[in-house]
Amino acid sequence: MRFKFKRTVITGGSSGIGKAIARRLSSEGADVLVVGRNVDSLEHLCKEILAAGGLAKYLLCDLTDQDSRKALCKSVAELWDDKIDVIVNAAGIHNIKPISHSSPDLWRQLMEINVIAPADLLTKLLPKLDIGSVVVNISSVAGITATPGSSVYAATKAALLSFTRTAAVELAPRGIRVNAILPGMVKTPMMETMFRFFTKEQQIELEKRHLLGFGTVEDIASAVSFIASHEAKWITGCAFVVDGGLSLS
Repeated sequence: MRFKFKRTVITGGSSGIGKAIARRLSSEGADVLVVGRNVDSLEHLCKEILAAGGLAKYLLCDLTDQDSRKALCKSVAELWDDKIDVIVNAAGIHNIKPISHSSPDLWRQLMEINVIAPADLLTKLLPKLDIGSVVVNISSVAGITATPGSSVYAATKAALLSFTRTAAVELAPRGIRVNAILPGMVKTPMMETMFRFFTKEQQIELEKRHLLGFGTVEDIASAVSFIASHEAKWITGCAFVVDGGLSLS
């Protein structure tokens, strides 16, 4: 098994991509610690993984709150006295607004969860990382393309990508790899929320721009499974575009 007994922290595990990653890595032997805010969803996910013979536990955390993040990292350190093998920062939020309707509060909200939270968690958990540890940040193809209405979101995902590359350089001497996955449009609750702002024609056009159609959460989980595994041991500081061809259209 790729991740047998690998201690793995996954944020955003209450739904969508984070939940799919937890399922995938646990099926490959990982001891997953899923982080989120929806206790019912987290409990159900962990019961599902345990019933399948996997290892799973969860911790509640409001990643927008600095004190909550601090408490999370303290709990992780108490839970696992040995090193952390994998961190997957999958938590994120989106907001469709044109530049004319953006505000400092909107910028702060998205920056806090999409950039500051993963950076802060890495900083606080760094003492638990060692040779062979891997960090995977879920960025977005929005960070390297231009989509009207997504200026704030796109900027935060570009910032996360830049942070990923710099962290990869700084942590390479310690044998720690840091990479990013850049998904296109994936069928998640977030996508459903976004589509409320699009007409039916705009939705059809957007799907056409994905040359292979919209993705699934399992597509992203598969990419994370590879990049976090020993098979990718010579890969760091990379941005893996997993977008069904969107960035080519």
